[in-house]
Amino acid sequence: ERDAILAQLDSKSEAIRTLEQRLVQESQVREQSESASLVAAQQSDMLRHAASDYEAQVVSLRRQLQQEAERRGQMEGLCQARADEVRAMAADLSAMTRENQVVNGELGEVVGQR
Repeated sequence: ERDAILAQLDSKSEAIRTLEQRLVQESQVREQSESASLVAAQQSDMLRHAASDYEAQVVSLRRQLQQEAERRGQMEGLCQARADEVRAMAADLSAMTRENQVVNGELGEVVGQR
């Protein structure tokens, strides 16, 4: 009977060692999982911050684009006004040239009569 009890004790001791090894392995797996979870959380935070930064850049660039579009509209209006002025000046210059030719013609006649 003593041999049977010793065999049971050995069996139980072996089972305890097996369970302790399994506990150590499970603890290591849990620690690795916690570490991986922490790394994933940190990466997620970094990505959220990067996305927020990119969104802020997009907003800023859209604002700049709008301002440049407004400025372009103003410049187009200014260019149109300048082009109209140039056309008006060209018409005035043409009229003055014709008048000058008439005056020169009349002057030539007056000088010719004397």
